[in-house]
Amino acid sequence: MLSFVISIMASVMAWANTVATVSQVSTAVTVADDVDYVITSATPFTDNGRVDITNTEHAVVIVASVRPSVVISSWLRGHVYVNGAQAVNGTNCQVKMYAHGTIIMPYASNIKPLTVYSETNFGGTAVNDFGLENSGGYMNTLTDAKLNNKIRSFKLKRGYMVTFSTRAEGRGYSRCFIADKEDLEIANLPTVLDRRISSYRVFQWYDAQKKGLASDTREHENSLITSSWCYSWGLGESRLPDAECVPNHIYEDWPSSADCGGVTYSCHMKTNNEPGNASDDHPQSVETVLANWENLMRTGMRLCSESSHDGSMSHLKAFIDSVDARGWRCDLLDLHCYWPSGNFNNWKYYYDTYGGRPIWISEWVWGASWNNNGIFATDRTYSKENQQKNADELKKIIPNINNSPYVERYAYWNSEADCSKIIKDGELSIAGEYYAGVESGLAYNRDYEKIPNTPPQYDPSDLTASYDKVSGKVTLEWRDANGEYNQSMEVQCKKAGTTKWTTVMTVAQQELPAGYKESVDGVDGDKFRIRIIDLRGKERMTNEATAVNENLEFGDGVTVVTGDGSKTMYLGGNILANGSFDLGFKDWTNAAGGALDAPYYQVVPKGGIDGGAYLQCYGSSMSKTDAQSIVRYVTLEKNASYYAAGASCNTNPSYQRFVSGTSTIGVNRRLEFPEVSKWAKVGSAFTVTTDNVLGINLTNLGGKVMIGNLMVARLFDTRDEALADAMECELKRFGMFKEYNTFMPRLNTILQSYVEESGVTATEIEAAIKTALQCIRQRTAVDSLAADVQLIKDCNLAGASRISELYDAVKNFTQTSAAGYLEDLAALKALVAQALPAATAEGVISNPDFSSTVGWSVKSGTYTGGDQSATTQAGKKCWNAWWNIGAAGNENQTMAVRQSLTNLDGGLYALECKASTQHLCENDQHAYIVVGEDSLASQPLRYGLLDLPNFTDAEKWNTLTTPFVYIAPKGSAAIGFEGSKNGAKDKQWMRYGEPASAGDNREGWWCATDFVLRHIPMQLCTADAEGWGTVCTPYVISAPEGVTLYKIAGLSADSLYIGIEEVTEETVAGTPYIYKAQPSRNVLFYESGSAASYAKTNVNGLRGIFQTSAKYPLNAVVLTDGKWKLVTERYPIVSYTGYITKVENLPMLPDGWTGLTLPTEGIAKPTGVGQVQADAAAKEARFYNLAGQRVKPDAAGIIVTDKVKGVRK
Repeated sequence: MLSFVISIMASVMAWANTVATVSQVSTAVTVADDVDYVITSATPFTDNGRVDITNTEHAVVIVASVRPSVVISSWLRGHVYVNGAQAVNGTNCQVKMYAHGTIIMPYASNIKPLTVYSETNFGGTAVNDFGLENSGGYMNTLTDAKLNNKIRSFKLKRGYMVTFSTRAEGRGYSRCFIADKEDLEIANLPTVLDRRISSYRVFQWYDAQKKGLASDTREHENSLITSSWCYSWGLGESRLPDAECVPNHIYEDWPSSADCGGVTYSCHMKTNNEPGNASDDHPQSVETVLANWENLMRTGMRLCSESSHDGSMSHLKAFIDSVDARGWRCDLLDLHCYWPSGNFNNWKYYYDTYGGRPIWISEWVWGASWNNNGIFATDRTYSKENQQKNADELKKIIPNINNSPYVERYAYWNSEADCSKIIKDGELSIAGEYYAGVESGLAYNRDYEKIPNTPPQYDPSDLTASYDKVSGKVTLEWRDANGEYNQSMEVQCKKAGTTKWTTVMTVAQQELPAGYKESVDGVDGDKFRIRIIDLRGKERMTNEATAVNENLEFGDGVTVVTGDGSKTMYLGGNILANGSFDLGFKDWTNAAGGALDAPYYQVVPKGGIDGGAYLQCYGSSMSKTDAQSIVRYVTLEKNASYYAAGASCNTNPSYQRFVSGTSTIGVNRRLEFPEVSKWAKVGSAFTVTTDNVLGINLTNLGGKVMIGNLMVARLFDTRDEALADAMECELKRFGMFKEYNTFMPRLNTILQSYVEESGVTATEIEAAIKTALQCIRQRTAVDSLAADVQLIKDCNLAGASRISELYDAVKNFTQTSAAGYLEDLAALKALVAQALPAATAEGVISNPDFSSTVGWSVKSGTYTGGDQSATTQAGKKCWNAWWNIGAAGNENQTMAVRQSLTNLDGGLYALECKASTQHLCENDQHAYIVVGEDSLASQPLRYGLLDLPNFTDAEKWNTLTTPFVYIAPKGSAAIGFEGSKNGAKDKQWMRYGEPASAGDNREGWWCATDFVLRHIPMQLCTADAEGWGTVCTPYVISAPEGVTLYKIAGLSADSLYIGIEEVTEETVAGTPYIYKAQPSRNVLFYESGSAASYAKTNVNGLRGIFQTSAKYPLNAVVLTDGKWKLVTERYPIVSYTGYITKVENLPMLPDGWTGLTLPTEGIAKPTGVGQVQADAAAKEARFYNLAGQRVKPDAAGIIVTDKVKGVRK
């Protein structure tokens, strides 16, 4: 690091002005040289005194004893000129603070303070199109035109600061450069920035003095004490030109990093007030502070550390150490000092202990009120005695601070008891008068600036090499964490049977940490590695990877190295019948001879190198006889060749490997599992002589080793021999499958018949076993469909008959092949999805992702202990329910969350959510929905993957869905998630990667989030005993299979029946219809479209009804048990139906009606003219014959109306 710093300092060039000092200017003076022209008097000019600055590149005028606001208002006009023109602040000059005085810089308003160059020593392309712009409070991303990733040197004008970073949007490594006393010229950028700069931000630099005022930005108070800097508990406000107000990012994340970064009156930021103080308003962990620190760096501002608290200095130390270890930028050490006077003199200790940062004392007082020392030792009044006592002690403390080069700034805390105040009621105390008169000198000292540590550099990792026998290419994949910081990257190869590494490719590097994938020439057995030269010039390598044919099949050729070259031999069958662990723990024992079992081992059913099963190890032991190790011996034939292979992750080649020897003491390494953190497959061909005992040694597993796809196969000179051996091995594997498969015994019979077929090959048997295993894994899907299938059958929804047929077939496994079972199951799932076309019911569930707990009843189970809280797991906010009690005696204890939902739209609903847990913590965790007396639960949580690092965050979450249940319009339901201790096994769980850890009774733990109601708009009706009914909903409806919609055609002339006709047109929302279904069956009508605001009346001869509590009116006619019955006694109307209000309003059926009819009951049958009653409200005349039957107006014979009587022939 020392040489790195020296190289940076050696590259700095600067224009160092001479200094000319005068007391007062009384004549005309021209400043033409590179000079700091300093005027010391508080009356800097006589009436005739004037200064003309003609050297506008480097010369400045410093008025040492007058503040900028006074210079601007009283001394600029008539006394200061630039190239003969009157000096005007912001036009042809900048008037800014300079310690306790003022500096005048002859800069035009259009100054371009930064120039960058594409070559060292200010050569190549020059660009100066930079101002004080920012991008939403953050640094600006360079374009190609602004030399993105091409800058090698730069120049910065005096009075400015620039921050550069290596990645877009201010990300990556960053560093501030300050031109305080002269122009800053960097002829050679340090390696970490050279041709790596992608972002920039330029700030005005203010030459503040050390002295300031804490927690007070008022102009009067800051002017009283001649402060040049201050801050408040937020963004503050501009106090320029006399004082720099520093924005204060008090805690994560307020004010936000972007808001603080948007401040333009300071280039500094205070951050995180005493996060280690448990008594503060917002105590926060180091992790919380660090989580947002990169965003603070992105502002480009010069950053204070979190502020100290004497009771939690370890918190500050942990923060500083973490920042430095990551190569992040934290420019200043922020201390709060409520100390006895003797403690204000050891600043070098803090500078050295906390990473070599200049110190800002952003709060300080002599003593601490809570410790009753210092000025707070006796009474705390604003007495003259106390004022003098405080002043006397400040006169001892302040010189110590001012004289220390390690302290850059300090701000007095004027918010304690009166005895300590330097300002009270707008007036200075005795101590305040002393403080106001202190000239503390310039704050910034470049000699003590903090240069951020270089980012940590890492070895490239996780190299895998896959050989494709068709293309003859080797595909290499690896990961590099250094990104653009590497100086070079190349692929090296060592050919099979040789010892020399050669470079075969130079790799173009990516800017960010990334995964790489490249294809090179090679054959199986070639070894590869990736070599980089990092930022510091250090050579780094990946693991070595042997090119492996990942798609080896029985009978494939394998290259075997011989003494005089190599030859091709052919692959036989796998001696390890369950090397893939897809048969669970079959054929494996631990090193103590016992069964593999929890808590030390688990077969994870998915997530292996090929997506399938693998062995996850949680224990660790160096011993070859311990239950936490696996040691297995395989006797090989002497003087024969073999091929060994396997996939692994988190392995160590020193402990997880295959070795051969003449006994159980292996001496020849045949296969070593690489040190990788992602899945990698390795393979090796070898020949044994007398060392024919192959030891599979899996020891020192570290609580995290993952193993899968293990193979030991004999190699043969001919392909026929290899295929015969493969058949023998596959028959042994099939025998083991039958022992394993107690779940679906019929599969064993089906496979047995298949294996016995003539001509079947070993490859085909293996494929059949894998298909059968898919059937076993899918069997739970059949159970999860049971309730929905029954609903579809009961309501005869779309495809009901075929769904019923398929369900019975897969439930009873009537298929003749495993493939047929899977095909039928896939078809069943598709048909169920078509019959139940659900969409998301938006906005129904409050806080479905637990961004808040509002709306939820939390801790609603019988057990309220443990850790039950909203948290974040695997990238999702969720509800966490973590047990801390054992299972024994607590089987019925539950932890749950619940939410009540009301005023729901009618239809079918299912609850869907995401849930997860950690390994071996699965038992009965499930989602549920409760409607009335019906409670429906999802299938239980199947996989606990939260703590297994080979899964992505998305993969760690299981999607659980309840069966559908009907909810009536404006109905209610309760939803939630629940888990119990029922089925949980104590001490199954061990902390991943920590084999010495003990269980803590968390089994049964769960996390749930992203709750969604799946909704199918439907109206439930129940057909009467004859299968008839009426329906009216606010939506367009469609009938399920086997249900027909009708409308009224008319009333028979004798009123004995009503004719109906089928509805063939699209239904209309809010319109009542008649339907025919199976007797007494529930009928679900699909609903669609927008809701009608009211039910239609006298449409189709019916009056429609939505939700109601009314009763049928007398003389209404209601369809009941297949008959239209007259209402003679009022009773409640069935909601969402229809009825006939007045039968006499129905049209007459035409003569000879042959369509469908439904009988009437209780309707008076007229027998003569005297029975005809005119309808006074009728809009048209009605016509009757002499029998009292209603007829058409043009009917023959004598007709009677309420208007006229006559005869028609």
